[in-house]
Amino acid sequence: MLTVKKWKGIKDITGNATKELIEIQEDGYLFYSAPEGHKLILLVVINEPPAWRMEIKDFGIVINGTKEGILRRGFSEGDNRMITDDDEPLLELLGNEKMGAEEIKKLIKEEWKKARLRVQGRE
Repeated sequence: MLTVKKWKGIKDITGNATKELIEIQEDGYLFYSAPEGHKLILLVVINEPPAWRMEIKDFGIVINGTKEGILRRGFSEGDNRMITDDDEPLLELLGNEKMGAEEIKKLIKEEWKKARLRVQGRE
């Protein structure tokens, strides 16, 4: 995985991270999720260090802005929790290092050529 961006603290997450992510309005929240080919990792300190690192589906900000924090949503039922600055949040956007079909074909072709030259004694 390749780290693309990092945001630390609620203010940075709500101010800057939201500009880079996909926004959806739902149940009085604006939820933000990673673009295709990326995933969100949230690092929080719960109770005391060490920090807890988890992949999240998305996070939400209350539309009317009355709450200080973000709502994190995971991939399983009941995995929702409000995160505040007391949790020392660090949000990371990671890019998947996946190869497309064309890149794989090109790599195989290059490796085949190298192997053939080695067998012929020219490399």
